[in-house]
Amino acid sequence: VALRRRSPAATPRNGSSSSSSSGSSSGSSEGPLEVIRARKGVVSNASVWDTHKLLAPGVGPKEWRRESVTTPQTASFLHMHLGIDASGLSPDLDCHHLVVNDWSNLEAPLNVCIASIPTQFDPALAPPGKAVVHAYTAGNEPYSVWEGLERGSAEYEELKQQRSQTLWKVRCCCCCAGL
Repeated sequence: VALRRRSPAATPRNGSSSSSSSGSSSGSSEGPLEVIRARKGVVSNASVWDTHKLLAPGVGPKEWRRESVTTPQTASFLHMHLGIDASGLSPDLDCHHLVVNDWSNLEAPLNVCIASIPTQFDPALAPPGKAVVHAYTAGNEPYSVWEGLERGSAEYEELKQQRSQTLWKVRCCCCCAGL
């Protein structure tokens, strides 16, 4: 048995619902709770730790429950999404690129970066003559660096500029190689 909040948009305006739900849609910005009963298994898009909290005690294989609470978290990700001028990019340029700055310390912050240029597969993802680039660190950005910073603050924006330099270099490595 699991519970989920139905979105207010998915809840009929008259408060009635065809599913087995409790709560009321009137005045609730979160929507009512809905009970979901699985017959064979649960597919979850939540983290393993959050999924564990959502399931009733004793549900699921004991080994999975034990492993789920002891699974270590990876570090965070730093992302950059770009639209670039694609003139001069080789049509043979690979879509995916891996950049490792130091092979002796793969888990070091900002060391391993990945870039993807999906417009190499499907040019319709961007206007004519443009390309889409998604560059990110591979789960090696420590959250502690960002902890306590307020988004939009001068300190946050400065740190974002500093930390993103690695991704700008990755963008240059993979896209300039195709010029």
